[in-house]
Amino acid sequence: MAFIQVGTYSLASRRGPTSAINSIRVAPTPAVGSANSIDFVQISYPPTTPSLPVGTIPPVTPPNPRGVFAFLPPEEFENHRRIFLTESPIEIEWQPSQLIPGQLDSFLVRTRQEVPGEGMADRT
Repeated sequence: MAFIQVGTYSLASRRGPTSAINSIRVAPTPAVGSANSIDFVQISYPPTTPSLPVGTIPPVTPPNPRGVFAFLPPEEFENHRRIFLTESPIEIEWQPSQLIPGQLDSFLVRTRQEVPGEGMADRT
């Protein structure tokens, strides 16, 4: 499995014909993770996902940026938004398909134990 640690991110919402279309774009922390050749991760939460794969890693030619694209159910957006707003560090992990080149078998947004000093101070 490949992964990156989130460096910066941006959230976007736009109105579609019948519902909101949300996305999160992530730039990795340089030199942290096993996927150092990835320039960005784009997570989309389209209203319907039955025909979409979990995600893709399209082939590119330098100097174009290399990205990972994930397509997740819309109900996951709020969970991920809260993780990005409140947790640190955040990592994104994916498993490329062994059967279909360029597609992903799995995609995960995860967090680890926070570093000491992170969060609220205990004042009791």
